[in-house]
Amino acid sequence: MNPRPRDFRTPHPRIARCVFFGMLALMAALSVAAQYLEVHVLDPASGQIPTAVVSIGDREVPADDSGIATLCGLGSGPHSIVVIAPGFEPAEVVVRQPTGEITAVLQIEAVA
Repeated sequence: MNPRPRDFRTPHPRIARCVFFGMLALMAALSVAAQYLEVHVLDPASGQIPTAVVSIGDREVPADDSGIATLCGLGSGPHSIVVIAPGFEPAEVVVRQPTGEITAVLQIEAVA
């Protein structure tokens, strides 16, 4: 005598849909939070500028001793990033996809 085959359908399709769409929303939120951008700040001779500050919106991130500023938790682009450092002209970079790394080369400030 064979037992009755199990019915694997969920008894509450609304609950299943809520769980499914909740998981999709969580995955989307995690992918946005995981987006980052490493900004390498250099002078015209490819020297690192550890005194640089990278701004995006109202956030400011100082560069580390290697002249690298890491921006985390960026949403999808484009983003306008401003890089400043004492003795250098400010630079603006537009980033379409904020994942990975970019290099910003600052020009020496003209003395009047």
